[in-house]
Amino acid sequence: MNQKNNVGDVVIGIRLLALSLFVLAGIYPILITLYATVFFSEKAKGNMFGETAYGMASKNISQDFSSKGWFQSRPSSSNYNTLPSGASNLSRTSRTLHDQVIKREISLQAQGIDPKKCPELLYTSGSGIDPHITPICALEQANRIVTKFGISKEALATLITQNTESSLLGILGRDRVNVVSLNLDLRKLLNVK
Repeated sequence: MNQKNNVGDVVIGIRLLALSLFVLAGIYPILITLYATVFFSEKAKGNMFGETAYGMASKNISQDFSSKGWFQSRPSSSNYNTLPSGASNLSRTSRTLHDQVIKREISLQAQGIDPKKCPELLYTSGSGIDPHITPICALEQANRIVTKFGISKEALATLITQNTESSLLGILGRDRVNVVSLNLDLRKLLNVK
C-alpha cells in the first residue's frame, strides 16, 4: 500500500510539472506578448525610428557618432553592440579604467569640450549602450557642431530642448537628451542623408 501511494505522488508531481510548464512557459508569455503589443506597441517593437548610417535606429540603443563629428553619446564597453552589452566591470581602482578616462579627457579637451561639464562622456553606462546625456553636455558639444556644420547655436539649442526628456514626475531621474534622436533631427535640419 505504501508503494502505491509513492507511485500516486510521482504521477501527481508529473502532472503538476506539466501543468506548470504549460501555464508558465506557454500561456503566460503569450499573454504578456499580446498585452505589450496591444498597449505598448511602439516599445514592444524596440522604439524604432529613423535610419542612420548604421541602419534603423532605436531610442533605447546608442550608436557611435564620434567619427562623423555629430553629437557624441556615452562611450560603450561593447563597441555599441547589443549582444554582449553590459558594463565594463572595471573597478574604481582599475588602472585600465584610469587610462581610458585620461584618454577620453584628452580627446574631449582637443575637441573643445570641458570634461567637467560632460562626465558622462568619460565613463560607460551600466548597459554599455545608453543613448542619453545631460542637456548641459549636449550644449557643451554645440560649439563643435556650430564650427563643423555652420549652423547657428540658437538652432542647436532649440534642437537640444526638443530632444530633452524630463525626469519622471519631475523627481525621479534627471533631464536627459537622447543623442540618437538629436543627431537624426540635426541631420534633417542640415538636409543630410
